[in-house]
Amino acid sequence: SVELFSFDVEAGAEAATLDSIVLSMIGAGATSNIADVYLYEGNTRLTEARSVNSSTRAATFSNLGLEFAANEDRTFTARVTISSSQVAADTIGFEIMSADDVTGSGDVSGSFPISGNTFTLTGSDSGTVTVTKNGTISDPTIGEQEAEIGMFKIAADNEDAWLNMITLEVDSASDHTNFKLWDDSTFLASGVNTNGDSVLFDLSADQFLIEDGDNNIFTVTANIGGQAADTVKVFVDNAVDVEAIGGDFGFGYLAVE
Repeated sequence: SVELFSFDVEAGAEAATLDSIVLSMIGAGATSNIADVYLYEGNTRLTEARSVNSSTRAATFSNLGLEFAANEDRTFTARVTISSSQVAADTIGFEIMSADDVTGSGDVSGSFPISGNTFTLTGSDSGTVTVTKNGTISDPTIGEQEAEIGMFKIAADNEDAWLNMITLEVDSASDHTNFKLWDDSTFLASGVNTNGDSVLFDLSADQFLIEDGDNNIFTVTANIGGQAADTVKVFVDNAVDVEAIGGDFGFGYLAVE
């Protein structure tokens, strides 16, 4: 995915809730250039995919239920996946047109429109990374330390891939601790339970290289909690949850499952 727009939201003197926000597409490009739009806070994906309406040129994020403490300031970003039918030299971007495009528990104010930069599409195809299940894992036991709970393969095609972030869904993630990502016996990153059952592995400080045409097998371990007969399922919920940077163009790779 590619970050196109960043904006701040600050609560007033009282606690507040952000319920919905509408992002309007700017630039001369067609809406069909953008496949999907996602809302993030930091590296945490907050929403499922939204599309840009071809008539209104807007993407609507509703039922957010984001709670703010009094005077709390938070930064959000809009990230997109680019359509395979993008048109070279088209320009794209996003803005919040007016206070009416933001709804919550209190009054909304700001200097509208709040606009991000516009970006020009090149028409060049980036590489792809393909994520697949790999291997067979034995059932862990309650209390087991660094038990293997997941194994998957990532393959790179069309350019080198520098893995930056991987977010996995782990059933009842809060029941378990000490999530770790491994390359064979080499430790790569600790996992953080960021939102619900999502566990984020941040590799940005030391990105992992998968060369063009090559692949690598990764394993996930955790200290096991929960109850007897619980199921621990580990999976990639959305292709955008595997973030890799292309070695040729320096932009986000297209991930496929």
